[in-house]
Amino acid sequence: MSYNKKDNYVKGYLRIEIEGFYTERFLNICTKEKIDLWQIKRKNSSIVETNILLKDFKRLKSISKKTKSRIKIKSKNGVPFIVKKYKNRKVFIFLFFLLILSIISLSRFVWNIEITGNKTIR
Repeated sequence: MSYNKKDNYVKGYLRIEIEGFYTERFLNICTKEKIDLWQIKRKNSSIVETNILLKDFKRLKSISKKTKSRIKIKSKNGVPFIVKKYKNRKVFIFLFFLLILSIISLSRFVWNIEITGNKTIR
């Protein structure tokens, strides 16, 4: 099981809410199926919030049918969602990289030298 924050952010993860009467059974089946869950918090007797990797989310459908649970996505976090957000903004991305490239190239030059103080140089 990987609990590294950077690793999870790069892969993408979801904050989900599991609602049903058999939430403990749901969590046990997820553990048996080797689905990584972390930051598990119980809101009340029938609702549990947890984080799950994006790649494991599709596997929850059959588990939720077995335990008669309902799954709601509370938030989406990570690089895949940021890429999807800026996918159609190609001009923005191009200009951003052009800005970074110009800053790097212009920082290599000395733009101005000013000497103040002593008038005679020997």
